[in-house]
Amino acid sequence: MADSKRVSGRAPSSGTSGRAPTATSTSGRMAPPSSGSGRQAASTSGRAAAQPAPAPVSRSRMAPASAAPKAVGISARSRRDDSGKAPKMKKRRGGPELIIAAGIIAVLGIVSAVIFVNKNKKINEVESSIKEHQDIFDTNMKTGYDGYMKAENSGLLYVLGKEKDDIMNDEAKLTSRLFAPFQGDDKVYNVLFERRYKDKKAKEKTDQKFMFPERNRIERIEHGKTVNEVRVTYGFAENKSVNLVWAEKLVNAEKGDQANMGGKITILMKATEDKVFKAAREKKPLDPATAPKP
Repeated sequence: MADSKRVSGRAPSSGTSGRAPTATSTSGRMAPPSSGSGRQAASTSGRAAAQPAPAPVSRSRMAPASAAPKAVGISARSRRDDSGKAPKMKKRRGGPELIIAAGIIAVLGIVSAVIFVNKNKKINEVESSIKEHQDIFDTNMKTGYDGYMKAENSGLLYVLGKEKDDIMNDEAKLTSRLFAPFQGDDKVYNVLFERRYKDKKAKEKTDQKFMFPERNRIERIEHGKTVNEVRVTYGFAENKSVNLVWAEKLVNAEKGDQANMGGKITILMKATEDKVFKAAREKKPLDPATAPKP
C-alpha cells in the first residue's frame, strides 16, 4: 500500500492542469493534443519531457508545389569549361549560298580571264598579220625601186638617144648593153626600154627593146607608191599566176633636143604574195584598216 500511494501521490511532471502544453498552428488555431490521454509520454528516464507537437499544415494556405524547372538551353557565351573560362566560339563558315556564290565568282573570273586572253591573242594575231604584210609590201616596193635604178643605169643613154653610135647601130652590142646586168637574175621577169625620137623627115617614131619579148601581157594593180618620180605598183602576169612589182618612170628629153623626145624605162620583178595580191586576185576591196600603207 505504501508503494501505491507513493506512485499515485506524485505531482505531474509539467503543466498546472496536468495536460501537456499544446502547440499553436501557423493559422492561430489550437492544435489537437499529441495523444489520446492528453498527457505527454514519459521519457525512458522516468521524466516527463515536454515537447511541442508538430504544427499541422493548413491545406487552405498550402503553397502550391513549385513546378519542375524547365530545361533551358545554355547560351554558348554563358558556358564554362572545367577551368572556369568561357570556351571560344567557333566561327561559322559560310553556308551553301556563300559557297555557290564563291563558285560563281570563280567561274566568272576564269571565263573573264579566258575571254581577255583570247581577245588579246586575236588582237596580237591581227597586229602581227598587219605588220607581216606591211613588211612584205615594203620589201616588194624596195625590190621594184632598186630594180628600176639598175635598169636606168644600163639604158638611160639609149632612151635619151645619147648612146654611142657603134652601140646604137649594132643590135647585138645594144642588147648586151641594155640587158647584161640582169642575166641570171631569177627575180627579173622582164625589162623594157622605150625610146621616142624623130627621124630625118621629122616623123615621130618609137623603138622598144624587151629582155623577154614574149612576156608582154601585164596587168597592173593600182596599189603602190611613187619614189623620186618612179612609180612602183603591183601587177599580175600569166593569168594572175605570177605576182609582180612594176617599177616605171617616164624619161623626159633633154632641154633643147629636137630629135630625141625621151621615153620610158620599165622593170618587172617577181614579188612576194601579200593581202594586196590576194584581194586583187579575188576581186575584193582592200580593208583600209589592215591594208599595207604605201
